[in-house]
Amino acid sequence: MKTSLSLVEYIVQKKRIHTEMMWPRRPKCSNDSTAVLVFVLVIFFVYTLMTYNEAQKENFKDLEGIEMSEGRMNNATLKLLEGIDVTEAVTTVTPEVKAYLKIAIVIVITDDTDPENYRVALDSMECYCKIHNYDFVLALDTGYNCTHTDKFFRRHCVVAKILSDYDAILYLDADVGVVNPERKIEEFLEDGIDITFVNRFYNWEIAAGYYLARNTEYAVGLLNDFADYEFKLPEGSIGTDNVALHLFLSEKLLPNSTLEVDLCRKVFNASQNFADLFSFEACIKTYFGVATHFGKVRIMKKGTGWARDGWLTSMVWHPELDFMLHGWKTNELVETPKEIVGAYQMIRNQWYNPMNGTIILAKCNPENTTWNMDSRFMGEKEVILASLRAFERDVAREQVRSGSRIDMLISQPDKPKRESPNTRDADGRLKKYFFW
Repeated sequence: MKTSLSLVEYIVQKKRIHTEMMWPRRPKCSNDSTAVLVFVLVIFFVYTLMTYNEAQKENFKDLEGIEMSEGRMNNATLKLLEGIDVTEAVTTVTPEVKAYLKIAIVIVITDDTDPENYRVALDSMECYCKIHNYDFVLALDTGYNCTHTDKFFRRHCVVAKILSDYDAILYLDADVGVVNPERKIEEFLEDGIDITFVNRFYNWEIAAGYYLARNTEYAVGLLNDFADYEFKLPEGSIGTDNVALHLFLSEKLLPNSTLEVDLCRKVFNASQNFADLFSFEACIKTYFGVATHFGKVRIMKKGTGWARDGWLTSMVWHPELDFMLHGWKTNELVETPKEIVGAYQMIRNQWYNPMNGTIILAKCNPENTTWNMDSRFMGEKEVILASLRAFERDVAREQVRSGSRIDMLISQPDKPKRESPNTRDADGRLKKYFFW
């Protein structure tokens, strides 16, 4: 028997049916399915969070050390980062860290050297070292157990001994002075190069009077071998170390040119005067060519090194071109003209003082880098370059002419040679040499 519904019950039942038709009931999930779903969601969330953290660490790892205050960057840092993304900021604000190098400028003198004859150059060099925290070493060659009889070869033995105390040294003749104290020695240090020589500007020689050496086994060994080369020269040779450097380097750096080097050696052995020696050097330079890198040795082109002769431009210089000038001997100093000096060649073995007054060493420090230079010697860059290029062309022509004498010189008989076993005792000193 059907039970009749009240009006209220009827309305409620109709409402429920209508609602279920619009939004049907979903089947209930089992407890296992719910657990699996929750586990997957948790794993996904943890993975996402870890990935984000790692990315943040990578982006900000180079910003360690930037000053923070209560979790916020300071104003200076915010200004640097303003308008750029984080990656660019890392690249922009992170400075390149360079290892500190212990560097010295070394000048070797003998018992008969009068330092006052080089006073302007020496004071400029010592002041320059104080500015850049380099050591300035004025070494007397008798205090280093170097037994070489020729003072010019002996100095390279001294340099090799001093080199062991530094990361690098710049060896210079005593008459080299600084005109541009803003430049630094580090700019001439090149990775993979242990020793750097420079070509003279006024001829085709490789200069023995200044070079830059790193403290490596190769560089120390090369300098000692060069010093010992004194004992391999023909009896009565002229030119000492500066000429011998060419034959020495050709033997070291051109191992596949034995025949050609022996040809130049005949020119060297036959040389009787400086004209002959220049022909020998022209011979050697033919085989070196225009290359600058020879394994661990670099030979810089004219005008690209740290020093050139001042008389080439009447001591006129430019800060973008020049660092040091060579030829500052007091007994060769001449009075500076009252008018503006032109960038032309003056008489060799003469020079003008490019400074106003004298250097006061007590005032030389890293905070005082401004020198009182004579403005009459501050020339125009293009004018100086034009003068030097014209001179360089003349030198190239003279080198060709000098080389034309080679055929005549190789027909001359060789001189007797003075040889040495080139061995050292326990203290590193050469044993007695003998003559062949």
